[in-house]
Order: sequence, then structure tokens, then C-alpha cells
Amino acid sequence: KLFKDFEKVPFDTPKPIKLVSTLVRLISNDENDIVLDAFAGSATTADSVMQLSAEDGIKRRWILINLPEKFASESEAYAKGFENIAELGEERIRRAGVQMKTEDPMNVNSVDYGFKVFELGQTNFLAWDADALNSGQTNLRFESDNVKQGRDNVDVLYEIMLKKGIDLSSPVTATDVPGGTLFDVNFGSLFVVLGDAIDRSVANKIIQKRKDYVVDGLFITSNVIFVDSSFSSTEEKLNALSVLADGGYNPDEIESI
Repeated sequence: KLFKDFEKVPFDTPKPIKLVSTLVRLISNDENDIVLDAFAGSATTADSVMQLSAEDGIKRRWILINLPEKFASESEAYAKGFENIAELGEERIRRAGVQMKTEDPMNVNSVDYGFKVFELGQTNFLAWDADALNSGQTNLRFESDNVKQGRDNVDVLYEIMLKKGIDLSSPVTATDVPGGTLFDVNFGSLFVVLGDAIDRSVANKIIQKRKDYVVDGLFITSNVIFVDSSFSSTEEKLNALSVLADGGYNPDEIESI
């Protein structure tokens, strides 16, 4: 039904949605339960959890883990642009969400069909060259741009969130600022500043957002992380730190990486 544009179902052994939904219902009846499928395959689990949540109004979340098992080059899925089963599973989840919104345009149970996709990889940050320390060299090159080439701001943001133990499903908003982007994680709990020519004005933006959250009664605690290479100069960074201090931030609430 979801893949009408395919000659046949593109999955070899898809699990029945009703069966998986029944199993989930037996073990999950609490708000914000998380259903984990470590062998996601055709992504039936996500489809089932979304449908079940739409039916009973219990806002369950799900996590799927999948290996990028490649399709044969002669397969229909490959011909339609899908290299592996993980990509096709993502497409199934998107189509399932669209279908449910079409069937229930009022979304009576307020189910969020959005999801995020993460791919396991190496760190986005460059490390010190340990060989230089052990070779007797007295001059070490300082790597002022500590982010690897080819990595974008979103890559860096989510690695920071991961290392800080922040739920990767936390709400994130991005605001353009001179020279880069200010990321607001979980309603001001964390501000991450990324770019290539940031100036001190970003600190004023952070202070204003923090004040707005206080007024709205959402503010609990807040931290700021700067990536050093994001600033246009050391002077701009130091001035930004000064503005944050004047605005109420303590030194232990600000981190540079």
C-alpha cells in the first residue's frame, strides 16, 4: 500500500503491522515510552508504533537501528535510487507518516510523525598529533580550525549534544547570526554557536533568548558552547564572553572547544 509505485513490495520478509502493534500494546501503555528495535529491517516497528499511538493517543517514541545492507544493482529498489535497506526504511517511515496525516487530517491525537536520522561515524573534531609529542619535537603546530573538512554545523551540533548527554530528540531551533548560526537546544538549556566569522553580537542574541525564556517561565538553567574556529577573531570571542558575563552567565556555564 505504501509502495504503490513499485511493481512489488520492496522488502523480502516484512513483518505484519497488526502483530507488531499488538505486541507493543502489551508492553507499552505509558506516555513517552520508547520502543527500541535493534534490527529494524523494513522499519515495520516505527510504522506500527506510529499507527498505535495515533489510535490510542499514547505518545510513544521509537528508536530503530539498521545496518546499511546494500541492494543488488539489478533490484527495483536500487533502480529507484535506494542504495541500501536503511534508506528504504527511512522512506517507508516518511510515507507512513504522510498516509496517516492524509487519513486523519485533524490529527486528533496530536501524534508527531517527524523523526531524525543519524549515521554512525568518526568524530567531527581534529585531535592532537600524539606522534609529535613522542618524537622529541619542540615545536607543535596549533590547529586553529579544529573541525574536520567536509563536516557541517549540524554534524558538529549533534556530536556536542551526544557528548553532553542531551537527548538527540530534543527540540532544536537554528537562528542565523552574523557569520554563522546560533543553535538553541531544548528551549535554552544549551546554546551552541557555530560558523566561520561570528562576532560579539551573538552574545546579545543569547542573552535576549535567555530573558525571553525567563519571562515565559521556561528557563531552568542554560549553558553556552563556542567552537573557537567559529569566531572571526580572538577579540570578538573575548568580547562575546564579556557580554555573556554581564548578562548573568557564570564562567562554568560557558565552554569553548
